[in-house]
Amino acid sequence: MYHSAVARHIPDKIRKMTGRVFHSTQPDVFMSLALPVFSKKAINVGFSVTVYGLSSKSNSSSSIANDGAKALEKFLQEYGDYKIHPTLFPGMTKYANLIPDAILVAMDKFPQFYGRMKFNYNAMWAYTCRWQTFFKWKISAWEIVQKRREIRHYHSFNIPQFLFYLTIHKLAVLRIKILDLVTPLWPFAKVTPDNIYDFVYDFVRALTQEKNYDIVK
Repeated sequence: MYHSAVARHIPDKIRKMTGRVFHSTQPDVFMSLALPVFSKKAINVGFSVTVYGLSSKSNSSSSIANDGAKALEKFLQEYGDYKIHPTLFPGMTKYANLIPDAILVAMDKFPQFYGRMKFNYNAMWAYTCRWQTFFKWKISAWEIVQKRREIRHYHSFNIPQFLFYLTIHKLAVLRIKILDLVTPLWPFAKVTPDNIYDFVYDFVRALTQEKNYDIVK
């Protein structure tokens, strides 16, 4: 679950407590917030156990295609009359609210764990601006500032704090671009294998830098 191995009793407990395992349109994000509620520790096994992949049929990949809006709309229709969290501003594209919604839903479902924590809406808006180019959302920092009064009908919004987090995200993006320029492709510098087994094997071997790879097999 979300790039980790999870004991079966944990999703069973989630279902018993809440009636089902997943409660939002983003099951992976919801689960990443639900797991800490039921487990006090996580074990780093020291090597990669999953490999992130993309498919033209996956929700994330199809959403950034030329007809991404159409694909996302079809995806959301599968959830029927699902309602976005009431504290989120509906005046922006609804797709930008999906990840924050999953986080807020998880926090509401488990007040015994998240009850004293406050969701940072200013940081949320900065995150939304960072990803708007990738997901082709038509939203900008200036537009958010212009709609500040409408936004405040749903949650608190502080412009200086928003701009502070926005600056952090812009610096993070710049850092990634610099690393892309100076960092070699490393394990992928050679020809990529044409089958998933060899691809994963080579990838994990490069990550672990171990001499004995029987564990990979």
